[in-house]
Amino acid sequence: MAVQLKFYGTEVTNTNEHSLDVFVNSQLEITVRIKDESVDHDYNIQVVSLDKQTAIRLSRELRKQIALLD
Repeated sequence: MAVQLKFYGTEVTNTNEHSLDVFVNSQLEITVRIKDESVDHDYNIQVVSLDKQTAIRLSRELRKQIALLD
């Protein structure tokens, strides 16, 4: 099953035209892609692929940072 989630930035930080895609690539890694939707250039996309262990560490760190918002 192929699932791809897309998130957008906020208007408050003026990042609402930036998107973040998360999906599993063909090498079975978690790929995170950030794209500036307001421009159409070859360099408006940044990609990082993470192995499972690193993706788990990232998710833990995100949870910690989210907890700091409360």
